[in-house]
Amino acid sequence: LSAAIEAVIDGQVADLAEELARLNSAGVSPVPLLRQLVRRLMTLAELRGEVDAGAGAAAVVERHNVFFKERAATQRALRRWPSARLAEAIVRARTGERAIMAAGNPGNIVAEQALTAIARMAARLG
Repeated sequence: LSAAIEAVIDGQVADLAEELARLNSAGVSPVPLLRQLVRRLMTLAELRGEVDAGAGAAAVVERHNVFFKERAATQRALRRWPSARLAEAIVRARTGERAIMAAGNPGNIVAEQALTAIARMAARLG
């Protein structure tokens, strides 16, 4: 799941498509993926608040003891994602999760649409 989440956060739409196809063929439900994405986005939003208050991305990552293998990706995300866009991405991911949980839903298509929309947003952010 982490490769798909990083593809979304980094705006790597083609990588996301590959990961979604792999997860779908393995029978993995999109609900845990969306939930994990929301947690990641919420963490980034919290850290981004400190960056918005004037702290450097590297200092924020260090202060919060981000796992060493995730530090570079987290700093990249903090530079890419403004607070308002993180909030929008959280809403999109939660909306996708609720749609999947609803009766008579179209299944993975809703999740893939939400994930792809967020990845495209990230790609546009640079």
